Amino acid sequence: MATATERKEAAKSEYSKLLRYPPSNMLTWGEKKWFWVPHKPEGFIAGEVLKEDAKEVLLRLGTGDEQKWAIDKVTPMNPPKFDGCEDCAELSHLNEASVLHNLRKRYDHDLIYTYSGLFLVAVNPYKRIPIYTPEMINIYRGRRRNEVAPHIFAVADESYRQMLNNRQDQSMLITGESGAGKTETPRRSSNTLPSWRAARAPPAWASSRRSCSSAILCWKPSVTPRPIVTTTRLASASSSACSSPQVVKWPALRSVSICLRRIA
Repeated sequence: MATATERKEAAKSEYSKLLRYPPSNMLTWGEKKWFWVPHKPEGFIAGEVLKEDAKEVLLRLGTGDEQKWAIDKVTPMNPPKFDGCEDCAELSHLNEASVLHNLRKRYDHDLIYTYSGLFLVAVNPYKRIPIYTPEMINIYRGRRRNEVAPHIFAVADESYRQMLNNRQDQSMLITGESGAGKTETPRRSSNTLPSWRAARAPPAWASSRRSCSSAILCWKPSVTPRPIVTTTRLASASSSACSSPQVVKWPALRSVSICLRRIA
């Protein structure tokens, strides 16, 4: 049987493997300059600058084609060292193409959480990833957001700490389209409360007869639906019983407001 130290080291290893972007061995660009070019199927594709003036830029695309673009129709591309950045706010060139590229690079490594300033972006992986285990909860307990990889546990822990320190109610707002994970996210957040409450509750709470389940009851989500639209996009993803996509009516965008209230 593994000792507590061995289990802790194993958890750290799993954390690094599952939640940290792997180091890149890609060479730097040197003197090269790249831009993102609008591309209908892919959204954006990269193009190397061959010639540039105040109004136009000549680019060599990944397909080998050379195209001229107006300088206001393309956006700068970040060097490869920014690939997999944990916070999109740290990108040297912050634009739609760069944010989507960073999210895609992380998603390709099953890194579904990425910060964007004060916000946490979550992309549904449509598969199970073992990043919600008790060992992972312990890694995030009491840690600052910039000390650990992006995770809903980090946001939940910060909210819980703010409640304890400031003695004020806290809340999290979760938004997204159907199938984005709005139901799963509150459930994962609330599952962390019993261990955190038992480990970090103040003495006044420890003497209280209220149970951990009482704390969790304060995390009931309130869902505010937006206008209903008809779509087939995620019909099969939201129900394992669906054998094929079906035309259903989904709320195009919903928000879940989670309130964490003081017990004492």
